[in-house]
Amino acid sequence: MNIFNKKKLSIQKEIEILLESRVNPQVAMHGGSIEFREWDADNGILYLFLKGACSGCSMSSETLKAGVESMIKHYFPEVKLVEGIDDPNSNVDPYY
Repeated sequence: MNIFNKKKLSIQKEIEILLESRVNPQVAMHGGSIEFREWDADNGILYLFLKGACSGCSMSSETLKAGVESMIKHYFPEVKLVEGIDDPNSNVDPYY
């Protein structure tokens, strides 16, 4: 099943759709969310913003690498690395 529209979208928009449709419903169960931050096309690095309970959670790196990064790489082979950025203003207690 292709979750993307038939019309050509930017990689940023397609990643945002993937995050909203597949990733955020899962991390929301633990009080978190993950947002697109920046795409470094020259180096293949995607930066994501970890918010809510994802920010500072001891499991966030595992979720990011084993779950989110592998899914994104499946849909976007041009992504070589996914880096998470914690929300410095978060006042939510991490899930773990």
